[in-house]
Formats: sequence, C-alpha cells, structure tokens
Amino acid sequence: MLGHSDMIIIVAVVLALVFAGVHIAIALGITAAIGIYLMQGDMEVVRNFIANTAYEALRDYVFAVIPLFMLMGDLLAKCGAARDIYALANRLSRWIRRPIELIHMPVPRERSDDGYFAPLKALDLPPGTELCLGLVHHTDGIDGTRQRLATAQRHVKDFSIATECGFGRRPPDTIPELLRIHAEVAG
Repeated sequence: MLGHSDMIIIVAVVLALVFAGVHIAIALGITAAIGIYLMQGDMEVVRNFIANTAYEALRDYVFAVIPLFMLMGDLLAKCGAARDIYALANRLSRWIRRPIELIHMPVPRERSDDGYFAPLKALDLPPGTELCLGLVHHTDGIDGTRQRLATAQRHVKDFSIATECGFGRRPPDTIPELLRIHAEVAG
C-alpha cells in the first residue's frame, strides 16, 4: 500500500513533468508506472501492466480512451490521500495569480462514505471559485448519485455536480440518461 510520502512523490513527479512541458498523457503514464512499482516493488509487474494495457487498448477502443488519471484518482482515493488533494487545491488556489473559476474533483462510484468526503471540510477556496463534485454515474443512476450527494452535503454546502470524468468519451447512447440523472438530482 502506498503511504502519504509515496503519494506526494507521485503528485510532485506528475506536476514537474506537466510544468516541464511533457504531454499530460505521458506524464500520467509515467506516474502510473511509478505508482505500480512503489506498490508492487517489481519492474516485471510494471512491464506486464504496460504491455497488457497496450494490448487491451489496441484490441478494444473503449480501453484506449479511458484516461490514466482515473487510475491515479482511484489510487489516491484508496490510499486515503484525499486530504492531500484538498490541501494541494488550497495551496494552488493561493499560489496561482489568476482567478480559478472552477475546481472539479472526481468521486468514485463506490465512495459514498463520510471518510471520503470529510476532507472537504478543510477545503478553503478563494471567493469566486466554484467546487464541482463529479458524483454522477450512469451505472448506479439516481439512487447512487443521491447517496453520494447526501454524504457530500454533510461535509460541504456550496457545490455543483458533474459526472466523474465528463461526457466527451462516453458512448452517445448513455448521455440522455446521464442528463436525466443530472436534472432530477439537481432539481
């Protein structure tokens, strides 16, 4: 299991790569490999993961378009590093000189527990910055979305909702149902 220091290293590496001009997909791929190595301690596992991922991406387009940040988000959520993400958001919002209008934070489908949302209480965004929680999921519909929403509302009051990772790479036939879930839950 990754510790807090390992997660800080991974976040620092991805940020350093992005600020150095490395394409985000490459930076996320490198940090995913680092994360797997830190968890498993075996380069053979990393090599197999990369080979199998490449094979699956070539075999099935759906797997080719799932961003690696979902993997990183899942790793961060499972290791309890959510507090670090909120602390990073707080620091970045004070460090960045131009206004930040929106911060989107994904919420994994299986996370409707207080432990996941509790660190939101420490989120200290500047005035004019909107928090958007990606807690709408097609696979568990209105009931799952309402469950995550109710838990989030116990920890933060003012936020908007979205899907975990947007609409752009979804099968077109799922979009009407996602819009229906959004409308019913937000209304």
